[in-house]
Amino acid sequence: MSAAVVLLVAVPILFNVAFAELGRTFSYPDVLRRPAAEVMQRVRDGGSALALRWWAFLLSALLMVPLTVLTTDAVGLRGGLAQLVTTVGVLAALVQVLGLVRWVQVVPWLAARHETADESGKAVLEAELALLNRLLGVAVGEHLGYLLTGAWTA
Repeated sequence: MSAAVVLLVAVPILFNVAFAELGRTFSYPDVLRRPAAEVMQRVRDGGSALALRWWAFLLSALLMVPLTVLTTDAVGLRGGLAQLVTTVGVLAALVQVLGLVRWVQVVPWLAARHETADESGKAVLEAELALLNRLLGVAVGEHLGYLLTGAWTA
């Protein structure tokens, strides 16, 4: 069995399992529209189990890079069409990773600082998280990432 076939099966399964788990345990993606203080408390409460779910989701997005390249080759695309399909698929993966990486790198850091900050510090941290969620979550991840992933899939 080729690596492309394995990835064509494994990546969507990993993506959907991670997405479903984040939805079940963290109300993702609806949590993007919740107050930042609530989100940070939920991140702290979720601990390492939640972090593991985010890492799985991030990995599913990152695995789109080899999936795209191997699939383009496996179906025999050549020339400009191959370049276009590969470019769109790799961009989809990278945009998804950019949108998700904040959950494993930045949000836990913000949440830890939020717990011990004074009121003005909490307000700044909440504004930072709200901006990250609107920019990287809604605009980049949900819109651009899913648009590019849909285009590549088509």
